[in-house]
Amino acid sequence: MINILASRHPLCCLLFGLVSCLILNACSTQAIAPQHRPQQWAQPLPMTALENCFTVDDKLLRCAQPTAAGFQQLQRLGIKHVLNLRNYHSDAKPAQGSGLTLHKLAMDAGDISTTQLRQAVALIDSLDGPVLVHCWHGSDRTGAVVAAYRILKQGWSKQVAIDELLHGGYGFHSIYSNLVDTLERL
Repeated sequence: MINILASRHPLCCLLFGLVSCLILNACSTQAIAPQHRPQQWAQPLPMTALENCFTVDDKLLRCAQPTAAGFQQLQRLGIKHVLNLRNYHSDAKPAQGSGLTLHKLAMDAGDISTTQLRQAVALIDSLDGPVLVHCWHGSDRTGAVVAAYRILKQGWSKQVAIDELLHGGYGFHSIYSNLVDTLERL
């Protein structure tokens, strides 16, 4: 039926061809070019109750906002502390009964300072056990804190840490280019 319509209307033929090319290109790009993660970048932690979850190192994990089931799963993984970077959201209710120690450093992704990043890294460093850091999506605020941790505690260059933030597959939102500027001033 499409061929009949296309043969009668050249514009339909052109449109059909363009749409077909776009679909084939999208499918082939995903199938042919899988992204390879550098070994030093945070590695995915496939969890059923945790989204955008990655292991940074033995001390630090990063993820999106955990659900109640996610907090229970974190406790079973041996996480002891949770650092929430969200402004107006408390983890108290969803984490209830998990045995996790909750910490909060409210940050605005559009206005993070080097002082806030240093405070977050100092807090993570001072805690005695595995720590999970999160914001809503686990992308921007969390990514900036992890990049600061990489720079200040792991000795990474700013450029390598920023590259992981931008290209690590964590969902960085380019509207927050200020995070890159802040990390460069760290």
